Amino acid sequence: MKAFPVLVAASLCLAALPAVAGEQLSVRLVKATNEGGGSPSGIKDILAVLTRNLAYRNYSLVASATLPLPAEKTVRRLGDYAVECDGKQSSLSIKVVRRGKQVLKTTAVLRSGTPLMVGGFPISGGKLILVFVAR
Repeated sequence: MKAFPVLVAASLCLAALPAVAGEQLSVRLVKATNEGGGSPSGIKDILAVLTRNLAYRNYSLVASATLPLPAEKTVRRLGDYAVECDGKQSSLSIKVVRRGKQVLKTTAVLRSGTPLMVGGFPISGGKLILVFVAR
């Protein structure tokens, strides 16, 4: 009977620990166009997903950031965009603001290593896409 309080205390301590070290979210702002020559530098790991799902010839990295998971209303600036993430990989709230105006708000489930593409914000000659990858 004396072991029971020790197990409960150990369980409470484990529950209070932060998420596993190394869980991170990569957020990249990618420019997709049919003009000019894009450089796959910084997006080689997601290039196959981009080309398979989008009808553009050139892709280039505009900006990138990382943040820890779970996120706690963590904001990262990527060019003109402020990306706020809140929650864990299994239920991540994503809010995107551009020049003070909210342009996207969604909740997503991320699988480790599987890119999630959101956006498709129009620009001259193409689109800007946000790509999220949890690792």
